[in-house]
Amino acid sequence: MPHRIASSMTTGHVLDMFGDGLEASGIAYSLWDAEDKLVAYNDIYVRMFFTGFEQLVELGQTFERQNARWGEQKAAMIQVSDLEDQVAERLKRHHEPKGSFERRIDDRWIRSQEIPTVDGGLLSIHTDITYEKERENAAREGERRFRSLVENLHNIVFCRGIRGEDQHGYDGGGSQVFGRDSERLFGRVDESGRSLLDDWYAAIHPDDRARYLAAETARKRAGRPFNLEFRFAHPDTGQFRWAREVAWVVEDKELGRTYLDSYLIDITDTKVREAELSRSRAELTLAIQQADAASRAKSAFLASMSHELRTPLNAVIGFGQVIAMEKVGPGVAPAYRDYGQAIVESGEHLLNLISDILDLSKVEAGKMEINESDFRIAEAIAEVRRLLGDQIGNRLQTLGFELPREEVWLRADRRRILQILINLIGNASKYSPLGGVIVLRCRLRPDGGLELLVIDEGSGMTHAEIEVALTLFGQAAAGRSHNSGTGLGLPLARTMTELHGGQMLIESVKGRGTTIRVVLPPERVRAESGHEEGQLRLSLG
Repeated sequence: MPHRIASSMTTGHVLDMFGDGLEASGIAYSLWDAEDKLVAYNDIYVRMFFTGFEQLVELGQTFERQNARWGEQKAAMIQVSDLEDQVAERLKRHHEPKGSFERRIDDRWIRSQEIPTVDGGLLSIHTDITYEKERENAAREGERRFRSLVENLHNIVFCRGIRGEDQHGYDGGGSQVFGRDSERLFGRVDESGRSLLDDWYAAIHPDDRARYLAAETARKRAGRPFNLEFRFAHPDTGQFRWAREVAWVVEDKELGRTYLDSYLIDITDTKVREAELSRSRAELTLAIQQADAASRAKSAFLASMSHELRTPLNAVIGFGQVIAMEKVGPGVAPAYRDYGQAIVESGEHLLNLISDILDLSKVEAGKMEINESDFRIAEAIAEVRRLLGDQIGNRLQTLGFELPREEVWLRADRRRILQILINLIGNASKYSPLGGVIVLRCRLRPDGGLELLVIDEGSGMTHAEIEVALTLFGQAAAGRSHNSGTGLGLPLARTMTELHGGQMLIESVKGRGTTIRVVLPPERVRAESGHEEGQLRLSLG
C-alpha cells in the first residue's frame, strides 16, 4: 500500500527531482496527462522503443497516436505476423493498467508498469530485463536437460542436498533423489523423493559402514569429495549388492548455499564379471604354468633321449660304413655292400632327425645360442655344395650358385649359417622334380646387408601351406612320397636367421616353385673389393 500525505507536489515535480536517478538506473519513463498526451519522457525511453525513428516521439501527442505510428514504422521495417495484435494489446494495457507486464520487442525483453497519477494522468515505467530473462531461460533449460538426463538413466541415481544443521548435515529439505530406477535399485526414498537417510545408512554392509560415514562426514565438514565402492542390502531381497557413489560439493556464492551432490551406480554385475574374469585369469595362469612345465619336461626328455640315441647310432653308422667299404673281409657278396650302404644312409637320416629334435629342444628352452666368428660366405657355400652333392646328384638335379663381385665376409655362427642353407636347399631338392634346377644366389643389399636366395622349380605352396610349413612339425605337402622328415627344417632355419638379427621371407606360387630369402643385417657383413665379377655357376650334384 502506498504511503502519502496531501501535497501540492505533482508527478512532474517528482520526475524533476528523481529523473536523474531513474536515468542512472537505466529505467525508461514517459508521463501522460489526463488527456493522455505525452508531457515528459527521458532519453532511455526513446532508445528503448524508438531507435532509428526518434522523430515519432513528440510532446503533446496522444498515446494512441504514438502507439499507432510505432506500429506503422515497425511494419515497414520488419515482417511480424501478429504486429497488429501487439499494437492493440499495448493500447488496451495503457487504458486498463493492471500492474506490471513483460513483452519482447525485437531481441530485447522489457518489463513495463503503468501507474495512474493523482491528476488523472499515467506514468509508464520500463526496465530492460533481457539479461534476467537469459539467465532464467538458461536455468530453465539446464533444469530440463538435467531432468531429461536423470529420468532416462538406467542403473544410476543422482542425489542433491543443501548443507545445513540437521542431524545428517543437511538443511530441512534433506537429500533429494532423482532417477527412474531409484526405488528399484536402492529404495529408501519417501513420497516426495527425499532419501530416508537413517534407513540408508543402516542398509550399508557393517564392514563398509564406518568407511562410508567417515567419507560423508569429511565431505560435509571439509568439502572433501569421495569415490567409494561399498555393499548395501537391497530393500526387496535383502541380498547385499555393490554400489559406487561419487560425491562432491558445489558452492553457490550468489545464493549463499553449499550443495552436497552425488551419484550412485549399482555395480553388482560389474563386480560379478570382475570376479569371473579374475578366476578365469587365475585358471589360465595355472594352465600356462602347467603347460610350460610340461613343455620344459618334454624338451628335457627330448634332449636327453637325443644324446642317448646319437651315441649308439654313430656306432651303427660307423660299422655300416665298414661293411659297405669292405674294410673287414673283402670279397663278400655285393648284396652285403648294398646292405651296409643302406645301413649308413638310414643311420644318417635318423641322425639328422635327432639333430633337428635336439635343436628344437634348445629353441623351446630358449638356450639356442650363436658362436660368432668371421668367415667368407663363398667358403660356406662351397661346403654346402660338397655336403649336398650326393643328394642333388642322386636326383639328377642341378645346383647353381651366384656370388657378388666383392669378397664378402660374415660375422656369424658358421655352423648355423651352414645349417640354414642345408635345410633350405635340402627342402628345395626334395620338392623339385628329378632333373630340376636349384639356384643359390648371394648378393649385397643397398643398405649393406646380405641376401641369400634359394630358388627352385618345385611344386610351390599356397599362402595357407606356407603358414603350415613355418609351424613346428608342419609339412606343407603331407602325404607325398618325397615328403620325409620332421617338418622342422623351415621353422629352425627361420629361428636361426632371427638369432642373427635377420629375417626369412618366402615367396611361392603353387605349381611354379618357391623363392626363400634370408636377409642378414649390415652389421654382420663386410665386403672387400677384388673378387671376380659375379656370375651364375652350375654344377650337377
